[in-house]
Amino acid sequence: MPAAAHRDRAEAEREARAFARTLKERIDEIADKYIRPDEGTYDFALMYIPAENVYYEAVLRAEDPGDAKSVLGHALRRRVIPVSPHTFYAYLLVILHGLKGMRVEQQAREIQEQLGGLRQQFEAFWTAFQTVGAHLANAQKRFEESERHAGRVQERFERIAGADDGADPGEPGRVRDGSG
Repeated sequence: MPAAAHRDRAEAEREARAFARTLKERIDEIADKYIRPDEGTYDFALMYIPAENVYYEAVLRAEDPGDAKSVLGHALRRRVIPVSPHTFYAYLLVILHGLKGMRVEQQAREIQEQLGGLRQQFEAFWTAFQTVGAHLANAQKRFEESERHAGRVQERFERIAGADDGADPGEPGRVRDGSG
């Protein structure tokens, strides 16, 4: 191998390492600046790489994503997702669908809580309804017993009063005063 080719290869490797180092520094900056869940941010960030060829060199070319030393491995470990012009929209759609799913989940929890409260209210109503029903049934029973008892008393009164024309048979216990 000629010396010039060796120098060119060494220079290319040095530049590749410097490029990877610079990308990792940008990843760290993004992670430190934008990923702050305790301040209300999400626990990930997107790193937009505006040129497809740079994205390809930075993320995909000759790197194993599982390798912790790779740019992509470092980015994923820091929860920074590199995106390109072609992948950016797809990532945004995935995030949007995830957020919609979280909203639906939250609404479902709220509905379940409201249904639980409604169940408690209905159970309290049903208990009161049953109590009122029992009272009405008892009142009806007492009314019927009283009606039977009044009938027996009236019959007895009529037997005792018998031939007395002064009794008003329509009203038990009331005697006409004779002035009518």
